[in-house]
Amino acid sequence: MRPLYYVGAWLGFSAGFLIAYSRSSMRFWGWTENAREEARDVAEFSQFARHGKPLYGESSQPLWVQGAAHRNSQYS
Repeated sequence: MRPLYYVGAWLGFSAGFLIAYSRSSMRFWGWTENAREEARDVAEFSQFARHGKPLYGESSQPLWVQGAAHRNSQYS
């Protein structure tokens, strides 16, 4: 009877891990949305827009570095 408990425990642990992994990877890839994070982002971006600030912050890089990064990643 004891080996059956070990097998059941291993199967339960494995299934739980796979479910948690698939849910987090779906959120990472953007296939499912987290409504709480989405609402927080909308509120934060609308506050930035009201105050006239750039939505994604300001870069500390010189303009020529920003231009080179843009040209390198434009068609990638």
